[in-house]
Amino acid sequence: ADVNPPAEAAGEACFADTYNAVLTGFEQAKGSHRLTARLRRKDTDATVGEGDFSTFVAAPPLRPTTPWDSPQGRFIKLLRDAVVGWLYLDNVNPDDPGLAGPCTTGWNGHTMVGVHKLDWLQAMIEGLVNDQVPGDIVECGAWRGGASIFSKGVVDVLDPTGGRKILVADTFVGFPAADKNDGVDTDGWAYQNFHVGGSDAVVATFKRYGVFDDKVVIAAGLFNETLPILPTEQIALLRMDCDMYRSTIDALSNLYDKVAVGGIVVHNNWQYTSARAAVVDFRRDRGIEHLPLHLVDGNAMAWIKEA
Repeated sequence: ADVNPPAEAAGEACFADTYNAVLTGFEQAKGSHRLTARLRRKDTDATVGEGDFSTFVAAPPLRPTTPWDSPQGRFIKLLRDAVVGWLYLDNVNPDDPGLAGPCTTGWNGHTMVGVHKLDWLQAMIEGLVNDQVPGDIVECGAWRGGASIFSKGVVDVLDPTGGRKILVADTFVGFPAADKNDGVDTDGWAYQNFHVGGSDAVVATFKRYGVFDDKVVIAAGLFNETLPILPTEQIALLRMDCDMYRSTIDALSNLYDKVAVGGIVVHNNWQYTSARAAVVDFRRDRGIEHLPLHLVDGNAMAWIKEA
């Protein structure tokens, strides 16, 4: 992607006129940018994004509002540090793990998203709960389930009577083969070691953390098979950590219409051309390019559904 300053600066508020402007401090974001995703369309020389740019604002880090020194905050922090594997690492800063994670010697966590992304995930859930945005939390692409386990813990503490479900979709046995018709994905993904032992292993991990109940739904299989029948009527937070073009398109095509007004759509891996192309294509095809894309924590994009 090529990032260039716009000819005229757009408004500095990121989620202006929505509840997240207050929640995240996005109204303090300084500067806006234009994003041109120069992605080659299948079988043509055209590139996605040319002449029809999407606006995004580089937002400051999201900050949870639940005090860390409260009983709820202590539980959430302990759960966060456990699922991210930081709790068991020696010689890291106890106040800020920095980049401690999968590449750190001795690391063994249940999510690779890192402490800071779990903080903004918590902040988003806090905002949805405080503003009574209805719906479930769905994660598409879950690996060992750590981010969904964290979401479940946050919901149990902050919204125990809200009836929200946590729905976790993945093959749990690795990536599928690429669809050659998409022209973006490669079979390289299939060689990545993301086999976690199947859905039973993820259920067992939820149980080890003590957060597995009838509000947790594990949907194992390819997205084009599981997402059309996913048992959710309304979604408050759709979080995608699916790296491939086809997987991202399947997630958006099957679930976006269920996202509530005011709900949040997140893609965790904007740095991957394949996933970025899917988001750009979907937003263009659905005529929602006017909804600002918000760059969060370096390589994640989010937007708010307005209608």
